[in-house]
Amino acid sequence: MRRIGLLNSLMRQKTTARNLFQFGKVKGDTGKYEQIVSTGQVSPERFVPEEIKKPAYYFKNMPPGNTLGSPEIKSQVQIDAMRLSGRLAARILRECGKLATVGTTTDQIDAFAHERILESKAYPSPLRYAGFPKSICTSINNIACHGIPDDRQLADGDIINIDVTVFLNGYHGDCSETFRVERGRTGWLSRGGH
Repeated sequence: MRRIGLLNSLMRQKTTARNLFQFGKVKGDTGKYEQIVSTGQVSPERFVPEEIKKPAYYFKNMPPGNTLGSPEIKSQVQIDAMRLSGRLAARILRECGKLATVGTTTDQIDAFAHERILESKAYPSPLRYAGFPKSICTSINNIACHGIPDDRQLADGDIINIDVTVFLNGYHGDCSETFRVERGRTGWLSRGGH
């Protein structure tokens, strides 16, 4: 119950990292960062063949930050189709995680994911959603979420979140995992879905 009360009180006030620490709601060492990650160059949007079914937002020229639609209650058939999309996204995410090694760029991971998604006759959901230019989201170190894949090479000690979302048979499947990049191997830090 205490946790719910804390969440409710945080939602009622303007929450910033500073006031979370100031009021003792976050405890402990948050670590030291020798370097704040800066972004690299973003390559052009990747091609999607005509035969791949695309979501409605693909055809709209939406500036970043705009979204579409209202929530709806799904039928069992729709839920089953969403489950298939989620399984595809999870499989591709596991494969992408293996690429999160020292020297690899997030653009290379994006290119790999893009091809794997298209090979599965699905569409990479982030591409063109609210103006997003890539097929997956890759957030390194201080990039909180929805980082855009670019030409920056992963370094030993980086933490990277990879978010893969696919549009298969009219339904989105979305999952995300965080990995620690270490010389010679990659380790999972957390697993999540949304």
